[in-house]
Amino acid sequence: MAEMVARETLKTVDVIELCHRYTNNSDLTHKTLDGVSLSLEAGELVSLIGPNGAGKTTLLKCLAGLLTPDAGQILYDGREDVLSDTYKRAKMIAYLPQFQALHWPVLARELVALGRLPHGESFQARQNDEIKIYEAMQRCGADAYADKSVLSLSGGEQAMILMARLLATDADVLLVDEPFTSLDPERQLHLSALLHEEVHRGKLVVTIVHDLTLAARLSDRLVLMNKGRVEAMGSPENVLSEKNLSSVFNVNAEFGRTDKGPYIIPSIKVIGDEKNVAG
Repeated sequence: MAEMVARETLKTVDVIELCHRYTNNSDLTHKTLDGVSLSLEAGELVSLIGPNGAGKTTLLKCLAGLLTPDAGQILYDGREDVLSDTYKRAKMIAYLPQFQALHWPVLARELVALGRLPHGESFQARQNDEIKIYEAMQRCGADAYADKSVLSLSGGEQAMILMARLLATDADVLLVDEPFTSLDPERQLHLSALLHEEVHRGKLVVTIVHDLTLAARLSDRLVLMNKGRVEAMGSPENVLSEKNLSSVFNVNAEFGRTDKGPYIIPSIKVIGDEKNVAG
């Protein structure tokens, strides 16, 4: 059967000296990425961390092909043409932005089905689509409201529907911007498990996380960004050092570990009688 034939899957993504800047209405430029370089591999979960405005979302959008860098390269398996080929890009890369608002009363299942658009319209493709759509909704715990309008759902339920759409793409690269923001603790744990399942299936998952404890427990590697640059990259234990948190986030931190994993509790940095709180 055709669907049993193994397809070629992505193995590496290389970002080389990437630079990007925005220009406002007054023609003033603001540099958001400044010589960013990193290498990513299939089968790992990498989280981008850093203060607001560090360039994390800009980097994710460049990886998705939604922003064009001013300089540098992004190579998917050594090739630069993936991002310029909309068909290849749609099948290989799936992107879930932060704060994605839903305004139309479509059924939840119909929204998830949009994730299958890059995969053609043949009869065989439609059969496979049904399987992928059902599987994605079931994995996200969203099959119970498949026939409900997305506008009738809570923020957390909408977030899981959007995650189901992402999973339905069956893309090799999943780029997820702050997916935990609107989720309760149970759904956060559920989503963490889903992302790890995708990694075990050989996918590359790149996410943005602000909760440092969650980032430490979730990720194989962390990329610490600040002012458009990569300040540190590596294992959570190495990146989440007292020195890095102090210099990048301007906070002190308490570090600890339980049988469930590490935890980091940031605290206000006190200098004399003055207190500086990171934004």
